[in-house]
Amino acid sequence: MGNRNVIDYVGALVVEGDSFLLVRSLSSDDIPLSGFHLPGGKYFQEDSLEKDIKILLGSKYQCEVTLISSLSPIEGEDKDGNPIRLFPCLIKELSPLRFPGKHFEYRYLSVKDLDNVYVDPIDKIAAKKLMAFLPLLYGAVRKTPLTPKEIDKVNVMLHALEYFKARMDLSSAKEFRALLDCEASYESIVIAFKAILEQYHLDINEYIDIMSYKDAKKRRETI
Repeated sequence: MGNRNVIDYVGALVVEGDSFLLVRSLSSDDIPLSGFHLPGGKYFQEDSLEKDIKILLGSKYQCEVTLISSLSPIEGEDKDGNPIRLFPCLIKELSPLRFPGKHFEYRYLSVKDLDNVYVDPIDKIAAKKLMAFLPLLYGAVRKTPLTPKEIDKVNVMLHALEYFKARMDLSSAKEFRALLDCEASYESIVIAFKAILEQYHLDINEYIDIMSYKDAKKRRETI
């Protein structure tokens, strides 16, 4: 991101069943001023994340919330090309968020809906990761084992993250490994893995291509 100052934001996940809250402001003519995004705002890190998000959301949405947990920050750029960093977190509403009666829009969407709605790119990744990592964020210890076939596929994901480790923040790989010990479905694990690849602009086909070449070379060397 060069020498430009990074602007920090916090994005809060408000969950309702399998859906989560996204918001955006509208112009006086009710034209969207941005894509949908997680509730939040600029994060000045004046205190702890827990205290700062209570103040931020409380003043912005006249609500009372508590922080449940958070994930490592996601780096990207805003629409003007400025470097930004989003701190994704899971919150619980102690009193509901309140929104302006005019020039404002909100929706509850599922992860599957994200490809059909205009969502700010960094918030799209954050929402996918937060929903996929809910078992980790809630601290739900795994009770239901994965099937042997699922374990084989997860091992491929782990090997791919090891292959890409020089191009990503190791905290993401650490969080992914921790998720495997939680009560996460195989589908959630796949979503989490794909979101990490998307976050760091990585292509799983590169890994598959290199591994296929190495396997073919190894077979040729044994003949």
